[in-house]
Amino acid sequence: MSAGPETQLIRKMRVAGKTKYGSRLVVVKYHGSQFGEAGVSDLLCCLDGNFLAIEVKHPGTTHGRKGATLKQQAFGNRVNAAGGTFAVCYSVEDFLETLQEAIV
Repeated sequence: MSAGPETQLIRKMRVAGKTKYGSRLVVVKYHGSQFGEAGVSDLLCCLDGNFLAIEVKHPGTTHGRKGATLKQQAFGNRVNAAGGTFAVCYSVEDFLETLQEAIV
């Protein structure tokens, strides 16, 4: 079974991030389940000590055009309030730009 468009985008983001930042970047894909917390971002990252929560949306899908859900936005608000960075990324370029902005 082939991976969906969002899964493929996440893979490309992870490769691009590791290519650019190497061991300076830790990226964990959060897999939601009945035992996890609703709304947690797709990618949890640490770059040079900066925490980022990245919600990935493929722009060509219905949910991608809607952006973050209310639960995802609430999680993002908590991350921002704690001093981290929350972003919704629609492309590899968005992801790399978000990472760069976190360390500037």
